Amino acid sequence: RICWEGGYLRWYDPVGNRFLTTYQEAEDGRLAERDARLTEQREAEARIAQLEEENRRLRQQAQG
Repeated sequence: RICWEGGYLRWYDPVGNRFLTTYQEAEDGRLAERDARLTEQREAEARIAQLEEENRRLRQQAQG
């Protein structure tokens, strides 16, 4: 079905009792997922750098 929702015509699935995702909603979801993955990657890289620094420090302590 086509329904008026929030000032827009939207496709509605009466069996699933929901509006179908618009292109913009899908795109927004993809961008949010990409941003979340990038944030996770940056956090992982920062943690790796911390561990490498700690490893270097511990090796120096063990040697000297």
